[in-house]
Amino acid sequence: MDELKNSDLSKNHCNEKLASNKNICSSLLKSIDTQEKDFKESEDEVTSIKICIKKTSSALEDQTLLLRKKEDALHKFEISITKFETELEGQYLKLNEEMELTYAEAIELKIEVNDINEFKKAIIEIKASISELGIVNLGSIEEYDQIKEKYTFMNSQREDLNRAVGELLGVIEEMTSKMRSMFNSNFKILRKNFSETFIELFKGGTADLILSEGDELTANIEINVQPPGKKLQNINLMSGGEKVLSAIALLFAILKMKPTPFCILDEIEAALDDANVFRYAEFLKKFSNTTQFIVITHRKGTMEASDIIYGVTMEEKGVSKIVSVNLSN
Repeated sequence: MDELKNSDLSKNHCNEKLASNKNICSSLLKSIDTQEKDFKESEDEVTSIKICIKKTSSALEDQTLLLRKKEDALHKFEISITKFETELEGQYLKLNEEMELTYAEAIELKIEVNDINEFKKAIIEIKASISELGIVNLGSIEEYDQIKEKYTFMNSQREDLNRAVGELLGVIEEMTSKMRSMFNSNFKILRKNFSETFIELFKGGTADLILSEGDELTANIEINVQPPGKKLQNINLMSGGEKVLSAIALLFAILKMKPTPFCILDEIEAALDDANVFRYAEFLKKFSNTTQFIVITHRKGTMEASDIIYGVTMEEKGVSKIVSVNLSN
């Protein structure tokens, strides 16, 4: 009985303890739920704080970068100010030393400048002109007087020369006019003589000299000939023998117009046949009354018409000997 009683007591104690423990567990569960809610709220708050910190950090970096740029610009500005102050001091020093002016005096002499580049260019040109003057020469006034006197003398000489040049040009023009007149008159005579000598050498035909257009003294002269039995043509279209005989006719026409006391002919008839050589020799005989001819030739017809023949022979090897024959006797 006592044991049952003790067991019931122990059971009741355990039930009471169990109920107490249930209450405690219920309290703990409620506390855990509360803590979990608080923890979740804390996590949300931490996340919000992190986002805010990130935004604040980004804004801080931007502000730091902007601050650095401002500091760099300020540094450059300070350097520019220092450079400007140095240049300003240099300009003051240059104003005092080179131009011997104070700032106040320079202000009084200042002028308005619309185009600074043109003004700088003008300054450079003036400085160059001053540099070209070189060192100041104290005797320049006396030297100027001497040079002026020399210039006056040489200028008078130049005027004399110009006047002489004008006179010479006038004389040249007068001479040129006379030359044209003489040329035209002589050219007419030459044309007539050439036609006559050509007809005599060729035993017929026609020949003429034609002056091209332009200045008579510089114009070209064309030789047009027409041997017997052929059509009229330029001398350049004729055969070699005909050209030579036409040239000989022109030569004798010139000699006929203006005879010369002495004439040397060097094998001008070499391309002619024997019949034309005989005509050429007759012409030599005809003109020999007024002109003495020395003829170098190897043609028999020319030799037969000559008065004296000079030849070179070599009777012994290496020894030349001149032989002459007087045919006039």
